[in-house]
Amino acid sequence: MAGEGQTATKLVLFSAVGAVTTAQEVVTTILSDISAVDVELLAEETLSLMAAVSARAIEAGASAEHRHDAAEALLELPFVYRDYLLGSHVLSGGASEPRDVNAMYGRLERKRAFYEAHLPPGVLPSGRLLADKMALWMGRVSPPGLPEMPQKRLERLDIVRSVESHARVVYEYARSTGAETREAN
Repeated sequence: MAGEGQTATKLVLFSAVGAVTTAQEVVTTILSDISAVDVELLAEETLSLMAAVSARAIEAGASAEHRHDAAEALLELPFVYRDYLLGSHVLSGGASEPRDVNAMYGRLERKRAFYEAHLPPGVLPSGRLLADKMALWMGRVSPPGLPEMPQKRLERLDIVRSVESHARVVYEYARSTGAETREAN
């Protein structure tokens, strides 16, 4: 039984590292291209998107005994990351807790629900499906009045490729981890 828990843990850790890394790359790309972007909104939306993409890649690739727990844990990534930032803030001498914590968690919950609803469970987010959903993401993170449509901006910045690459790596890792578990049993 310990092996099964370790497999799910490895899936979550692997995927979380990739999700955070890819989110940082995407945020950096957006910040270098769009002025007057709301940085907090961009970070929340991007991490919520990456958590959902990672969860769906795990669902598509992992064995049945690991996919649910690992995917559910990945969907918590934006909340855990926010908790980490809050803890760092408190330890650095900031206020014990920002006043709008409930509002912040409410925003994250709505973002998680949005991306969960737009990325079908058990389907690897890739190709046209991912590009279409990322156009929604781009529209949500872009300030109003930009001269180009979100789809064009995505194509020009080549962001979908980075996110799709992350999804494929997570999917393949989930498949290989499940195969290793089946072989060990």
